[in-house]
Amino acid sequence: MPEMIRDGKGRGNIVGVDNDNRLMTNTVVTTQRSHVSASHAESYSFSTGLMTFGAPNIWHWVTYFRCDSASKNLYVDSVIVSWDGGAINYNRPMYLDSLIPTRGPIGNYEFKIPSQNNRLSTNLAEATVWIWDGTDTGMTVLVPDRRLAGTAHTQGHTIIPLEGNVIIGLNEAVGLKVMSPEVGKFSVGMNFYFVDKEADI
Repeated sequence: MPEMIRDGKGRGNIVGVDNDNRLMTNTVVTTQRSHVSASHAESYSFSTGLMTFGAPNIWHWVTYFRCDSASKNLYVDSVIVSWDGGAINYNRPMYLDSLIPTRGPIGNYEFKIPSQNNRLSTNLAEATVWIWDGTDTGMTVLVPDRRLAGTAHTQGHTIIPLEGNVIIGLNEAVGLKVMSPEVGKFSVGMNFYFVDKEADI
């Protein structure tokens, strides 16, 4: 009897091979974040909500986020930036910079609870998120260690896909700051997920 590869579910389905010895399959491709959400219920997001620049041409620290899990790594999937183009000309750019700080902010902030994006789950993100409280010209922070992903230029609504390239371990934090040549309204959001450090996904 020839060797056969079956589906492993007891239904007797056998894998097909074409004349060029290629395996015949139908596949469904999902993002890592979708897979983690469906299989592990560990996908989350947050947004600063609508904010207003306090002054033009000055960097405003607007959010920090930190991984609080000892058993899981935090993967940043994407950053979402919305910007009205400025209150006068409506076509000015906004710049986003991301850095790895030594700690979270020390002033002008409030805490934000991330939304969980998993069906029928009550999991809470093992993360601390700070957002600017709107006073002064951004959160007060200590000098950061190093630049993480560089500076992004945005106009209107921009999604910056990172797709898990930014991996944050226990007690590591990342801060985001924005600047524009004109006062205006903006928001910054983030999609992220957790993966067990020992998991092979």
